[in-house]
Amino acid sequence: MTLGEIFAALVLLGLLLLAGKWLRLRVALFGHLFLPSSVIAGVLDPNTSYGLAAVKTVTDYCVVCGMCAVECPSHVNIPKLMLEAKSRYRAAHLGRPVDTILGHAETVSKLGHATAPMANRLMNRSFLRRLAEPLVGIDRRRPMAPFARRTFTELAEARARGAAPHASAGVSAPVRATPDSRTGPLAAYFYDLYAQYNDPELALTVKRLLEAHGVRVILPEQRASGIPEMLYGFARRAREVAEFNVRAVLPHIRAGAVLVGSEPTATFAFKVHYPDYLSNPDCSLVANATMDLGEFLLERRRDHSEAAPAAGPLRAARLAMRAGQANLEFGAGAPPARPLRVAYHQPCHLKAQEIGSPSLELLRQLPGVEVVDLAAGCCGMAGTFGMKAGTYDFSMRVGAPLFERVAEAAPDLVVSECSTCRMQLSQATGFETVHPAMLLAEAYGIRPEDAER
Repeated sequence: MTLGEIFAALVLLGLLLLAGKWLRLRVALFGHLFLPSSVIAGVLDPNTSYGLAAVKTVTDYCVVCGMCAVECPSHVNIPKLMLEAKSRYRAAHLGRPVDTILGHAETVSKLGHATAPMANRLMNRSFLRRLAEPLVGIDRRRPMAPFARRTFTELAEARARGAAPHASAGVSAPVRATPDSRTGPLAAYFYDLYAQYNDPELALTVKRLLEAHGVRVILPEQRASGIPEMLYGFARRAREVAEFNVRAVLPHIRAGAVLVGSEPTATFAFKVHYPDYLSNPDCSLVANATMDLGEFLLERRRDHSEAAPAAGPLRAARLAMRAGQANLEFGAGAPPARPLRVAYHQPCHLKAQEIGSPSLELLRQLPGVEVVDLAAGCCGMAGTFGMKAGTYDFSMRVGAPLFERVAEAAPDLVVSECSTCRMQLSQATGFETVHPAMLLAEAYGIRPEDAER
């Protein structure tokens, strides 16, 4: 028996015993640390041993959530080793169509946006999904998010020119500064893939939210974070994306700006993965200037309360907006509404940043809101992992404790910063699931029309 076969048998045994509490840390260290380090060191040949199904399973089921690095008592950068092992395998193997599609998510999103009216009508048709599943590898049961007809960048440029939101604009051209802010701190907003192509209202709301706190907002030219490329082993492309984004935001960081992101995966990429791929002082400068949106707003409201908008009762405001009565005033004699019950889920990529739960703290400061911290583990979606045929059911099983916790909490709605977590939670629980920024904006009096829907 060869070394690779022995190793594969041991890894398989470890996977079978994964449910054992005593072996959990040992299996994690063995599969997630010894395997990739052995491939990188050449002890295991990626063309033979690493290509074995039992060994490849370890890396395929690693979604680079970052939690192993947080929990490792020796502070080993296990995600870096795993990503390197994935890239070594990809260099030797073309992979399945689903790997290519999900590993080039930005290209797919651009195509979806370009064909939005037709794509949105067809991509969730059940008979087409059944035909496409064996060819493409996307599970037919996973709803696909519709593409916006106008990207966030196009809408923001139209606003900056004082034009109507439907005016034509280039997708990639950056908006250098907001026209109505001349003082205050500077924030370079990294909106990432989903807000650009699927939910521009979210990005517009985040921009208005920052401006409402006296912040000058810059929209640097940017590409999507590059995490899908990393996850599927396309290391060269991932490095190109990291270089592009660091180079684009660097002048603003040197001018004193903070890089603020509303997608935890993107801020995690800037803070953790980009330094691994680039290893230069410029990248470290950008990483140290990167903040999650909730992290930034919590600090801003604490240190500069005079510049922060006051929060109103969210329940009344939300009911009024749903009824199309955004300007409705609630008099002193109006009957008190029950608190809005909000269930909060913290994404893994936000936990891995080890900054606490800033959005949870912000939500708890809102009047008329009862916040439940779900704290029931991963939702199971893991970026694009839960989209694939063959892992869809597994992703649902992983998220089952969280879904049960949501049902127990019986909230009015669920909130989470991660776009794919919101997709999973919305589908699995049936509850409306939104980004915390949307509730904060409502509470601070930022109406939907202010975000130019």
